[in-house]
Amino acid sequence: MKKASVCKGNKKAQAIKQFNMKLSQGDNKNKPQCVSDSECMVESQAEYIENLQQQIFVLENEVAYLRTYLQESSKQHPSMVAEGERMVKKLADSHNEIKNMKIEIKRKQTTIDLLRSEKDRTQKIVEDLEERFRKEKCKILEDVISLQKERDSLHESNIKIETSLQEINQEHQALQEDYDNLEVKIQQNERERLHDKEILQELMETKEKLQKDLFEAKMIIEAKSSIESDGALKELKTKIEELYEEIETLKRSRDHEHLLRERLSQDNLELIKRHSNIESELAEAKAQLREEQGKLASLEQVHLNTILETSEAKSKEQCLKEEVEHLNQFLKEEKDHSYSLAHQLADEKRFKCREEEKIFHLQQRFDQREENMKLLKTENIVLSRDNIYLKDEVLHFKQQLQAKDQEVLNLKHKVQEMQISVEEFIQSSQAATRLAGERWKQLGQLAQSIQALTCIED
Repeated sequence: MKKASVCKGNKKAQAIKQFNMKLSQGDNKNKPQCVSDSECMVESQAEYIENLQQQIFVLENEVAYLRTYLQESSKQHPSMVAEGERMVKKLADSHNEIKNMKIEIKRKQTTIDLLRSEKDRTQKIVEDLEERFRKEKCKILEDVISLQKERDSLHESNIKIETSLQEINQEHQALQEDYDNLEVKIQQNERERLHDKEILQELMETKEKLQKDLFEAKMIIEAKSSIESDGALKELKTKIEELYEEIETLKRSRDHEHLLRERLSQDNLELIKRHSNIESELAEAKAQLREEQGKLASLEQVHLNTILETSEAKSKEQCLKEEVEHLNQFLKEEKDHSYSLAHQLADEKRFKCREEEKIFHLQQRFDQREENMKLLKTENIVLSRDNIYLKDEVLHFKQQLQAKDQEVLNLKHKVQEMQISVEEFIQSSQAATRLAGERWKQLGQLAQSIQALTCIED
């Protein structure tokens, strides 16, 4: 019986020590380690529930010990046994209730985690949509700006081409007028040339006639006497000189007319060349103008397409904004739901506090039972003896531990001395190797000197 009581006393002391250690560990574990309030609260609640379960386990062990002790030592008190069994049943019920509460808290925690992951996913989708819409908007704006710049440059080039075309048209009109004036002058010169040709032909005819008359006059002069023909001869000479002068003037006018005709023909050719060049430039300018007009039309079409795309982008933006508003509303609902869950967790915490108070009252009652049990002097004496025996053993173990520590220190000193001796040995071996190397070096030098001496003697 004494050994059984000693074992029971040791078990009880160990259970109390474990209970106190677990309480201290529970107090250390109850420190917040998470950033989020809800996570910290849930973790602290879980740790607190685990500590409560451990305390309940210790209390159940104590109650089992008390029940067995009461069944063995106080069979004459059945009311005490019934009270203990009732308390054990109540503790078991509270333990089951705490287990159910822990399961419910885990379920709510999983629900909160799912809602939080859904919230993060929707927020990420919203951010991706906003980023994609922002990139598309920037790209459309860049396309619109580049198209506007290209349209402005084409418009400026079109204006320049139109001004150059107007200048070419004006120059063409001036050249056309010059060409018409030259045509009129050429026709007038042609008429004058024909008139001069007719006059020249008449003069040639008169020249031939005069030559004939001169020949006839010479014949007549030869036939007649000199006195009668002097006056007629003078008249004929004067007429011939006048005719020669007229012929010379006509020749000079014909040469001048020929030069003018050549100059007019050259000017006409140059005007024709310039006219053809201007017409080719005008055709090229018209073709370039048509090409620029086609480009401008295509740019206007592209601009219209960009305007349509911009309107579609705006409508898409409106749809995205509506979707974002819907997601924000959904997030708000989820926040409200999480807030309600937090309230439920607070209610659960208050319920746990009440349960803790109940457990505390039970602990007080168990303490009272323990005080009643401590009235047994015999068990206390045995426990004190066992305690003294254990203290003696602890002192003996401490002495052994100190002896072992001293042995460890001695071994450390020996190891240090061995390290010092090893280092000294290494240093001495290194010095010996250096000396051997120097000796070998000296021997090599001596051998070389001997070899040199033998060579000299030979």
